[in-house]
Amino acid sequence: MKSKLLSLIKNKSFITGVIVGGIISTVVVITFLSFNSAPSNAKHLKGTMSEWTPAVGMTGVVVQVHGTTSGPCPLNPNNICDVGQYTVTFPEENNIMCLGNTNYPFGQQVVISSITLPGPLNVYVMPI
Repeated sequence: MKSKLLSLIKNKSFITGVIVGGIISTVVVITFLSFNSAPSNAKHLKGTMSEWTPAVGMTGVVVQVHGTTSGPCPLNPNNICDVGQYTVTFPEENNIMCLGNTNYPFGQQVVISSITLPGPLNVYVMPI
């Protein structure tokens, strides 16, 4: 029995199969993990000023881009956005969010592409 096992281990075809199987398994794992990460062109949400949790697929509109000074969102004076953020309103929920950079211009429509929980709420949006 030992001699058959040793001859199998020493067989070039067996060794090649093990190596190819390992490579294929690695590629499958990397592919699976890459689909579970946030989109590369997504913008990260800095925070929301309400007790509201958005849903994937909701659409919103950029209503204000914050420049050199902080200021309240135009539709909610209690919602203060930081410098460099932009404000998105979600009309169907009547809620507002401050997002983390000014890459989207005023009036740009965006859609929530993914949300990560538990822990701090992370919301990713992409332009429509």
